[in-house]
Amino acid sequence: MLQTLTYHVRQWDYRLFAAILLFLSLPNLYNLYRVSLIGNEIPDTGSLAIVAQWQFVGLIVEVFQEATVLAVFFFLGSQVRSGSAIQLDRAKSVMSFIFGASFLFAVVVFLFRGAFVELIGTPEEIRTQTSAFLAINVFSIPFTLLSAAIVVLFQALGMRRVVFVLAILNVLLLFILDSLLFGGHNFSLNAGVVGVGWSTLLSSAILFAVGVGLLLGSRRMPRGYLTTLPSFADMRVYLRVGLGSGVDSAIRNAAYFIMIIRLVNTIGTTEISGYYVAIQILWSFMLVPILAFADSSKALVAQDSADTERVRVIWRSSMLITGAMMLVWIALTPWLSTFANALSDDTDIVQAALTAFAILFVPYILFCFNTVTDAVFYGLGKTQYMAYQSILTNGTVYVIAFLLYVTSIWDVTYTGIMVLFALGILVDTVLTLWFLWRVLSADGGRPFALTTARTT
Repeated sequence: MLQTLTYHVRQWDYRLFAAILLFLSLPNLYNLYRVSLIGNEIPDTGSLAIVAQWQFVGLIVEVFQEATVLAVFFFLGSQVRSGSAIQLDRAKSVMSFIFGASFLFAVVVFLFRGAFVELIGTPEEIRTQTSAFLAINVFSIPFTLLSAAIVVLFQALGMRRVVFVLAILNVLLLFILDSLLFGGHNFSLNAGVVGVGWSTLLSSAILFAVGVGLLLGSRRMPRGYLTTLPSFADMRVYLRVGLGSGVDSAIRNAAYFIMIIRLVNTIGTTEISGYYVAIQILWSFMLVPILAFADSSKALVAQDSADTERVRVIWRSSMLITGAMMLVWIALTPWLSTFANALSDDTDIVQAALTAFAILFVPYILFCFNTVTDAVFYGLGKTQYMAYQSILTNGTVYVIAFLLYVTSIWDVTYTGIMVLFALGILVDTVLTLWFLWRVLSADGGRPFALTTARTT
């Protein structure tokens, strides 16, 4: 048994995992520091609640990013052996499309931001400040998406060093601008939550400009290239690739928008602030190694996608290593209150964060195994199973909860919303394992049997 466990643990490409972990850790760890500045250095007690309203815009941006930016890897990576002119024409076509669509979205949110804050149920006492924050921050969306697309482009072209340079530059820009605008230093301008918006906008615009400069320099393109119009050739291929992931993301985030964060938002500023603190600790700290590990799993599965037995070994190995990471999570539980207190000095907000932790901790352990398992579907190109999961989970758990809510049968509370979220994760995990079994046992193999791979 010990020999079998050792075999599976040794199967991993830990160098790839470390590289992805380093890349993801830089911005996410800085984001925790940024949240602590917002929660502690901005005098307004509603600052965290105001910034938390961006989650609603962020969900829409996430759908757009998964439908457009992630498709860049295939659209440009498939032309990696083509000439620079073809690569850059495709890059310019994609960048123009992303900029045009995202800028139009930003303008719509800007013009109708008053109606938007009503739609998302923003508490009355912070609506004016939220509207001012959105008016600035919303115009960072085109540059944020373009910067993400530039990073994917460099990855597709095999320019990993440039990717790390951009990641470090992004953190440095945010640190400098945050310190200047709302950092609580003697030289800070004390711009409040509006300063958060300006910092995000300026840093994303500068990062994109630097990325474009590095791209043109690396491809040795003449200056006149910037003035030529893109051909938009093969955009149908690009849009087709992005459609599948976009639909899955849209279904998943629509349910989360309506049944989780909007309901929390209507309860009060303390609850939405506490939930925001809990989610930031989870996604910017505790989940980062899991997300990096899942990305490395996608790469390994894709490399061996033709060998189902090998994919089974990779999945079993990933489950063992994920389990070891969960032991670290459990060891960190005594410090959860310390983490929450570091992000906010408001005891009520901290208590709301700890309530979320208490209910969601075990479900998020399941979420970790679920996320790493989803890498198998990505690596094998069978993302339709992820869409099935979203449809079934949201069509049962969240639709039933919504009907109970609108008929006043369910009396919504903060604790009740967290339990609903936990139930959704549980159902999704069960469905993930069911679809995984179907995929990995299609050839008669046993995906859940802890055995070594066949040797030939």
